[in-house]
Amino acid sequence: MLNVTDKLSDSEKFTIILQKYCHEYINQKDLAQEMGIPQQSISDWKKHSRNIRIKNRNAISKKFRLTDMVWLDTFDDAVNFEEQLDNYKIIENISKKSIVEKIETLISPNIIEPINEMTKEEKVLLELISKEKYIELSNYNLNDMTSASLFEFAIELKKRNQVKESLETLKLIDTNEGSFKYTFHYQIQHLKAILLSHDRLKDWNQSIDILRLLYVAYYHIEEPEIITLLASNYKRKALCRCNDCSKKWKDREEIDMDLLSSATILYREAYEAKPKAYKYYDAINFAYLYKISNSLEEKESTDVELKEIYQELMSQWMVEKSNWWEVSSQAEFLMLLGDIDLAIFNITEFLEEHTVEKFNIETTLRQLEMYLHYTHDAYAQKFYDYLYESWVYIEKM
Repeated sequence: MLNVTDKLSDSEKFTIILQKYCHEYINQKDLAQEMGIPQQSISDWKKHSRNIRIKNRNAISKKFRLTDMVWLDTFDDAVNFEEQLDNYKIIENISKKSIVEKIETLISPNIIEPINEMTKEEKVLLELISKEKYIELSNYNLNDMTSASLFEFAIELKKRNQVKESLETLKLIDTNEGSFKYTFHYQIQHLKAILLSHDRLKDWNQSIDILRLLYVAYYHIEEPEIITLLASNYKRKALCRCNDCSKKWKDREEIDMDLLSSATILYREAYEAKPKAYKYYDAINFAYLYKISNSLEEKESTDVELKEIYQELMSQWMVEKSNWWEVSSQAEFLMLLGDIDLAIFNITEFLEEHTVEKFNIETTLRQLEMYLHYTHDAYAQKFYDYLYESWVYIEKM
């Protein structure tokens, strides 16, 4: 009997999902085997109104191709939830025409005008700006710029990590007349979300609000990076402390496991959505969160899923040996799978032949620090120590 007066529980949602998508599986036994869970669990969830463990929610989402928001959004009516379920389906193949049709419904035809192109003077100005190491806003009259040039100006500011200035420049577009802010609404919001989630602002909530709207509008079909950015904001909000205190990471009991679960699901979705050459970033982030979640739940993992992803990834992705991010990502994946000697060998090979930027190696070290904070993984500690000592040695040279 479904509880239709209070907030629907995970079990009640699961029962409705089974009813709605019964054509997508043969029987409970095969369904349980496919999701890697005991068959008895399915029976228990159908009989009792309660929450479902995060790992099992992930398995359900993956099986029925549902986004993480199916668990986070609240419903107090079973009929309404069933009617809304299709909105949580991950759409893998949607035509450009369908995207355009959805965008056009949001834009009044009365305000569609030809886009104001940048003037020759503005193009020359932006060319000059692109050569500056630091952009001093007071040297330019932004109020006289067209929306198109303001957008390009904001991109140049973002490249220099002038985050606040870039965001203020974007806001000026809203005050301009013309169709640019409507025609390129999604691109403007995309850049806003990137800026808001930057370490200098850490406005994760506002960034998440923007990204969820872009997701609902199917912009992530055209730009899968939206899924990655949403996942990274969920991860930061779940694990990181926003204020600048001595402790970077939250204590185990402070972690929002729902957000962590959502981040894990979204990284997996982004991995599946991106072209072959760009899958590695989402793969390694999924692997980290997969291992962290197991540690937080005190659950021993066989890493079968991680091994399958790594094998699939390496069958499609040719590692660029001169690219730190690609080499380090492969090495980190090997470390998570316990192949620490090969992981260290790959890093050593890179450091002997190529230079590495301080920001790049420090970013990798921070990721490892976060992972070690929650797992105390011996392989990761060995990898971290080697990488840290190598970096200290390089800096002294």
